[in-house]
Amino acid sequence: MTIMSKNFDVIIIGGGLTGLTAAYTCQQFGFSSVILEKSDNLGGGNQSFEDNQGNIFDNGYHALDFGRSVLTTRFFEKILENNFHKFLLKRGIVIKDYLLEYNSE
Repeated sequence: MTIMSKNFDVIIIGGGLTGLTAAYTCQQFGFSSVILEKSDNLGGGNQSFEDNQGNIFDNGYHALDFGRSVLTTRFFEKILENNFHKFLLKRGIVIKDYLLEYNSE
């Protein structure tokens, strides 16, 4: 069965943070939904990249931390079906090719 042969209550255009939140909300209210995303990855503008020194940088305005709140923990467990990578989040600011590390508590 292809995805298009199934009926959905809601069609969500875009798999960014808003689209993923919409899918989660639909599921909580018992509506079936499908996300249509043009790229190979979910997350929209909230993508990450790694520099040549192995530092990983997050684009976008939001970071979702597992375990920080009930909502984000449910999101990771139910919507992503526990299919994600856990790692210790390093925070920092880059100024003229220098990484100034900091961790917010």
